[in-house]
Amino acid sequence: MATYPDDATVSLTAFTTVGTTTYTSTGATVEFPLPSTVSFAGEVIATIDGIVQDVSSYYLSNNNGSVSFIAAPGATELVLRTIDLPQRFRATRTYPAVYHAHYSNTASTTIDSNTYLLNGVATAFSVPTPALGNINSANAIFVTLSGVLQNLDSFTYPSATLGYNGIDLPIAPAIDDGEVDYANTTLEVRTLIGAVDSIGRFTDMRDRKPSNGFQLGREYMVSKYETQAGYERRRLMSRRSRRSYQLTYTNISGVEREAIETFYNDRNGEYETFTFDLTHINSSGTVRVRFDGALDIKQVISSGSALAQNFYTVTLKMREDFS
Repeated sequence: MATYPDDATVSLTAFTTVGTTTYTSTGATVEFPLPSTVSFAGEVIATIDGIVQDVSSYYLSNNNGSVSFIAAPGATELVLRTIDLPQRFRATRTYPAVYHAHYSNTASTTIDSNTYLLNGVATAFSVPTPALGNINSANAIFVTLSGVLQNLDSFTYPSATLGYNGIDLPIAPAIDDGEVDYANTTLEVRTLIGAVDSIGRFTDMRDRKPSNGFQLGREYMVSKYETQAGYERRRLMSRRSRRSYQLTYTNISGVEREAIETFYNDRNGEYETFTFDLTHINSSGTVRVRFDGALDIKQVISSGSALAQNFYTVTLKMREDFS
């Protein structure tokens, strides 16, 4: 089920492209030059085999002229696009970041210019820590061997050979020895960085709170009967109240308007129910809702033909749904 505002996402065509570069040999390389120098990671859109990557999956290198991944993407096609991102679409976030490295005995993995393969000999493996400094404790490292999470005493950190950039295993992960089939042997190493500040880009309506506040309503279903003499009888049809919400966004650009409108159209207006995340209105929990009535869009001002140059006031109504 779709969720608002998380799934009210921005089209990548909303931002002006500065340059585009495509790479097809990505099996052993982690650093890729950009078509133009950028100021922060949010000005880079990285697409691996058609899937847009989260900004946290790469970082800037080479004086902001390249991007580096934790592990070589190994993609058929890697497209790097630099964009012109206006100030209003920049978002600074502090979040716990999880970085991931995958090793197997069927394909090599390149990290920090070192190539790794589970060959029954190697015991030292790189820890994914992109330009964020050393990991303070082994408690921030999670090691999974063939799908089984390992205890902290199953590896040593820092590594005797790689230092704070790696871990040591007491026994080299097994490979197919002809007698026992270890064809599916894998090693997953994840690191958790508690607080990472990143300047990204506006991606969905989670970054835009209702600017004119919001309205909440609650009602009970009551059947009323009034006689000619003026007496009134009431019958409570349900002890469960129904909530309603009205959100107004004032002077938002066409980028945000398109995100809301696309989400509304994808639900076919009032037809399809969805989940409303109440943190969007500084509350807690979620509620199942549907749109209530038409989406109200009013243009405020326009200074050009681009989405970012047009501004609107958008009002949407939602009603709790029990179906």
